[in-house]
Amino acid sequence: MNEFVLLTAHGYDPHLEAISTVGTARARVRVVDLFAVNLSDLIGVRRSDDDRGGIYASLLLYLAPSFIKPEGGAAEGASAEQGRALYERIRERISERIFLAPVPSE
Repeated sequence: MNEFVLLTAHGYDPHLEAISTVGTARARVRVVDLFAVNLSDLIGVRRSDDDRGGIYASLLLYLAPSFIKPEGGAAEGASAEQGRALYERIRERISERIFLAPVPSE
């Protein structure tokens, strides 16, 4: 069976509802909200949706640092090291819950 796993970091309920309607006759489609993964021990308790900026910036600094403009900077406290920790947590949780087996560390 073919399978698509759609990842989103939007968290806006109408967006999640819309993306969950994606379907196909020949594959299973699942939607994962990345912010459903508990990251509080890595970033502290999220006080508001505005705090997600630091998560996005840290992930970009780790995964695609060229997307962060030097003149625009990144959210305060964002770092590639934090991005790596966030990425590994998200990857691990998706692997455990979606694929039912841990992904070996790189």
